[in-house]
Amino acid sequence: MNILNSPTTISQSNIFPKYLENFGMVAIEAAAHGLPTVAFATGGIVDAVAEGVSGYLVEKNNYSQLSKQVITLLATPLPKENIQDFARQFEWGRFGSKIKSVCSRI
Repeated sequence: MNILNSPTTISQSNIFPKYLENFGMVAIEAAAHGLPTVAFATGGIVDAVAEGVSGYLVEKNNYSQLSKQVITLLATPLPKENIQDFARQFEWGRFGSKIKSVCSRI
């Protein structure tokens, strides 16, 4: 079966062609569920996707590259466990401690 015709294709990844997200919460939430993200390398998404670990970033507005990366990801999925491990650094307890540490230095 062609991977693009698979009934589960849409649920296997988070395709995020939005230009700017200040924090990247969409990618982090997807990663927490083990779903990789393919997105333009802009805004906060750059910090929310670990290249080759929780997904892939492509050059802004390069839809051809975005499409190719999605197809590559579907053909060769990233390990769900690695994606979820990456997301754990953004858990409220850990992330809150990091923010508190930074704020105490200001």
